[in-house]
Amino acid sequence: MHALLVNALTGALQARGVNARAAPPCAQIAMNTAAVATHHWMQDPSVPLHDQLDQAFRELRLAAAALK
Repeated sequence: MHALLVNALTGALQARGVNARAAPPCAQIAMNTAAVATHHWMQDPSVPLHDQLDQAFRELRLAAAALK
């Protein structure tokens, strides 16, 4: 199931203009980030999943920006 979602996300990224070489790792990173957010939500369901997802992707953006 995970591989199917990564493949679908890869195709969606390419359809939005992400090049064929970058799309697969971006899709995998997105899926891993979503999995982390889901894990945190399962540990603390008082924080809505959409907030967990927002936080996880915000942290990913900050980490990526720090690498520049």
